Amino acid sequence: MRSFIDVRSHFAWLRAACLLLACAPSGAQSEPQAAATSRARPLDGGSSSVLEPAPPPAVPMQRRAVYVCTDAGAPVFTDRPCGPSATIHDIEFALPAAGSAASLSPPAPPASTRPRVMPEPAADAVTPARARCVALRERLAAIDDQMRSGYSAREAARLWQKWRDARARLRAQRC
Repeated sequence: MRSFIDVRSHFAWLRAACLLLACAPSGAQSEPQAAATSRARPLDGGSSSVLEPAPPPAVPMQRRAVYVCTDAGAPVFTDRPCGPSATIHDIEFALPAAGSAASLSPPAPPASTRPRVMPEPAADAVTPARARCVALRERLAAIDDQMRSGYSAREAARLWQKWRDARARLRAQRC
């Protein structure tokens, strides 16, 4: 703990010394002579230091090149060229705002993308398809009633075939 406090106080002293030396007027020494003096006495100080601003951070990429190659018929996506037949696709993406996390979901579109809402026909409206389905159901119900009321052995095959045909028509009409 003591060494940490010593280091902090040493840095504070160095910072204060650098500020004082940078503001002090330089002597009449020429530049090469001052450099030689500072090399001769590195711990003695005596010269001013010039602080240079840090370079600006690199601009983050908003476009990325992706190479698409085929390997045994399957597409392979990579960030490096993988052969002479590679196709290049540029992917553009938006950078997140400062302090926010990156998101992989697409941003909200500037305009609405919902489909236009079409009014549904009234539930009791009779459409041709609905009328056809009602007629097929009534025919099937009539065949069921006839089968329940009883039939002879001769009529059995004919009634069962009519019942199967009516069911197939209902399925074909998707009723």
